[in-house]
Amino acid sequence: MSGFLPDIARWALGGGAGGAGGNGDGDGDGSGGSNSNDNNGNNNDGNANANTLSEEEIRAKRMARLAALENRQSSSACTEDAVIAADSENGADSSNAEKIDSMEIDGGDEEAGGSGRKIDNISGGPRPMDVDDVPGEKKMPAADATIFEPAPKKQAKETTATATFKSKSAPATPLDPVAEAARKLRRKKLLLLRRVLLVTIASPADDASSPSSDKTAACVKLVVDDPDIACTADNDVGGGSDGDVGTGFRTHHIAEILASRLSLSPSAKSLETMPPQHKCGIIGYLGGCYKRAGEEWKEVRNGLNEKKSKSSAGGEEDLLEILEEIRKQVVSYAASSLMVPDLFELGNDSTLQLAKCLCTTTTDPTNSITFDVLGKNTSFYYNLCEELHSQDVDSFQNVITEVAKYLTDSLSKCDTILDEPAAITDSNTATIGDNGLFLVSALRELCTHKKATAALANTPRFHLPPADSPEASVKVTPTMPRLPTGASAQQARLFHMMQAMSNSRAGYLRRSGPALEKETLLGLVLRLGLPAEHPSVTSTFSNAASKTKKDVSNGIEGLRRQLELYQNKCNELVKQLVIAGEDSRKNVIQWFIDALLVNVNAGASRPDRTKVSSPELLLNLSVVLLKLCEPFFNDTKKSLLIDPGFVSSPENHGGIYDLTGNDHLPRLGSNVTNSAVYQPKNSFIPLCFFFCSRSLALSIIPDANFYDMIVYQARRTAWTIQRQNGDIRSDPNLNRYLGIQYAKEIHLQNRAYVTDILKFYDMAAGFLMRIDKDQLITMPEHIV
Repeated sequence: MSGFLPDIARWALGGGAGGAGGNGDGDGDGSGGSNSNDNNGNNNDGNANANTLSEEEIRAKRMARLAALENRQSSSACTEDAVIAADSENGADSSNAEKIDSMEIDGGDEEAGGSGRKIDNISGGPRPMDVDDVPGEKKMPAADATIFEPAPKKQAKETTATATFKSKSAPATPLDPVAEAARKLRRKKLLLLRRVLLVTIASPADDASSPSSDKTAACVKLVVDDPDIACTADNDVGGGSDGDVGTGFRTHHIAEILASRLSLSPSAKSLETMPPQHKCGIIGYLGGCYKRAGEEWKEVRNGLNEKKSKSSAGGEEDLLEILEEIRKQVVSYAASSLMVPDLFELGNDSTLQLAKCLCTTTTDPTNSITFDVLGKNTSFYYNLCEELHSQDVDSFQNVITEVAKYLTDSLSKCDTILDEPAAITDSNTATIGDNGLFLVSALRELCTHKKATAALANTPRFHLPPADSPEASVKVTPTMPRLPTGASAQQARLFHMMQAMSNSRAGYLRRSGPALEKETLLGLVLRLGLPAEHPSVTSTFSNAASKTKKDVSNGIEGLRRQLELYQNKCNELVKQLVIAGEDSRKNVIQWFIDALLVNVNAGASRPDRTKVSSPELLLNLSVVLLKLCEPFFNDTKKSLLIDPGFVSSPENHGGIYDLTGNDHLPRLGSNVTNSAVYQPKNSFIPLCFFFCSRSLALSIIPDANFYDMIVYQARRTAWTIQRQNGDIRSDPNLNRYLGIQYAKEIHLQNRAYVTDILKFYDMAAGFLMRIDKDQLITMPEHIV
């Protein structure tokens, strides 16, 4: 039994016993042995061969046969595909092609796979039995096996692909160059719509509410009835194989496409794109289309210039015309939406949308509506202002006024530059909700167009009422809360008493310091700062006595950077108002005069806050005026244009340097009159110099005195606590004094601010030394 199993194993590994005559004794015919390279038909004894060959050799022969089978199969497949392809080209019947058995590894004198190599004829012999491959077993060919070289795989793939294409495609016909060029141009146009207008065009048979593909996820699907615009549902980029989608749209179709897009309802499912288009509104969408059209125009123009001749251009001229038409139409539709808000359902709050778009200039300036795409004065906002002003001047003024109202109403909700109130969506009291920096940036961008700047300076909220007008003496009282329901008689009396006390303290006149910062545009801008006793500022310096010097310094520097950034935006806004034109400059100068007149008593040690403005407004006013004086700080030629006769000219200083009345300013000499004739070479430089001198006397001088008092109080309190053996770190009074001191150091120890002040007084000293004695005595005392 033990000798029987090895014989079975050899029989299995050797490929089978062969024909019916094969047996374990090896007494069969010649077909019972293993195959060899003997082509004479001689019989070999199986047992003798098993005794002479080792197991490794038998396994190697078996592997060689399997390799031959695989090569024959792959070669036969390639040959069959090539034959079918050849027959299809010659019109022959493919059914008469020679069939090759892919499983036959031995045939008479046939060619193996067309390789030109002969194979031994062993078709009459036994076929190998199927065995499972042993994982990890290394297969070696037998020494006497015929080895076939595999056909190149790359060539087989190419042959198969070519044969398949030829068998499936129709007989080749020459392409019409005109039709092919039209097809490509139509595709370019529709792809241009997708990139610029973010829309895809569908035929009426298509479902506009069906989800878009990944490539059109950011686009809105529009259904258009015009056959020149609509396209088939299965080819949304133009032109099927039959060319049944029209000849492509032209420039006069842009208005229809935009009208279809803008007429959508805010609740339309097609607007639920990624990113969603319904959030940007009409103005934001049209502004984005304008910017993308400008960028595409530059790319197409550059590509056209690189080509040798316009005759070789692939429809670039048509694309340029379409892009120019898009830029024109989006501006026209935006202007119409602003003048007639009910024109589109998506644009019923178009002025608020314009204000929000202007606020995004700080966070994303390159994608803002004020970005010049193609050079100076090529922004969407600039062209929109031109379009509005050309159509109706009154409508243009109304649009600027409403936008400014949204921005100023949002500013009135802020108490500091750190605040960011929540947005209000009510149509009557809608606000944007951004912080002061974004709102002031929006006002500055609003003034990038000179006509818009002039319109902003003419808004009703830009000035205080004149001093001699009845409105100037009207008292404004804040709205007080109502008496709670169910209150007792005693509670009602207490409530009315507190209400009367609050009205007496909180009320202010229409022409006063509080009215300047609450009811004028520049007052709302300049009133924001970092109040020393506001919770948002004091929280940074809470428990100041227990903080390290490094912690305090980091807190001061962080707040100082935010204050400088806000003041820079204020400077840019005022500069835009000044350089926009004579009308807007006169309005700004008049506001400066009113601001200095209503705050004439702000220099007192304890000013009445119901009559004067806050220290933050006076501080920002001095920063703005110092910035206007900066061009002639170090320029001797320009500083020589300061004319001392300005203080003796009431028509120019507007009453700031009056010699009589309750608010007159003391001078360096006595018996000073206004008899001097004022004829300056430059009227703006003396105005900036003397206004800035007065502003510093009302802001930095009293603020520095208050700071010295706070420092003294803090030191005195700390000395008292130490004398009493108390805990300095936990004393509430000392922590409060230190918090106010650190808050004041934010601007009082600002290097840039202090440097500008020193430069100004250095220039003022040179000015006083230059003028003669008669002119010197007319100078106000605060200048020295």
